[in-house]
Amino acid sequence: MRGQILGYNTIFSLFGDRFEETVKLDRPPRFQDLDNPYIYILGFSSVNGIICLYNDVDYDNTTTMLWNPATGEFKTIPLSLQAYENIEFNIIPDAFGYDSIRYDYKVIHMLQYPHWLDFYTQMVSFDFINEKFFATTLPSLSDPYVIYKSIRNELMMLNRSVALICNYDYMNYFHIWILGEFGVKESWTKLFVFGALTCVHFPIGA
Repeated sequence: MRGQILGYNTIFSLFGDRFEETVKLDRPPRFQDLDNPYIYILGFSSVNGIICLYNDVDYDNTTTMLWNPATGEFKTIPLSLQAYENIEFNIIPDAFGYDSIRYDYKVIHMLQYPHWLDFYTQMVSFDFINEKFFATTLPSLSDPYVIYKSIRNELMMLNRSVALICNYDYMNYFHIWILGEFGVKESWTKLFVFGALTCVHFPIGA
């Protein structure tokens, strides 16, 4: 894709040993009807080949869709009709997954209260079958004096395991951890540290 000017409404599929081969994908019809939509892929990943797309036009005009690029099938997620008092409803999706018991996909939206938990030291997971949240403490940093807010954390899937990629703001070194057991902090294992990578601010996959 070198030399190409890409907009927020352009979607490519990358493949090959070095991801140098590309195929431009046609957007789902709902997004083709919009003028220059800002299209985002939730989590930069798929679940059973299904991708969750959403556009962020404005607060009252956001569309969320489940899309199968291989078949072209799609389903628009309806807006919630539930009224929430004194709560800000986040219309942008936060996560989606598959319920293997009910054979259905579920999209999560977070409700924003005036009080916040410490999201910098824990990973929050969601059981799509039992619909319950649980937390896993993130691995301890080698430098105890670094403020957690200055660290960028990204979750990925690596060799069928949950992977955590950490890097400090304005630095090009990346630490990769994998999780052995949910809810157990001691099960984090650091695989390696790599860098410095020039002109790389954050990862999009592993």
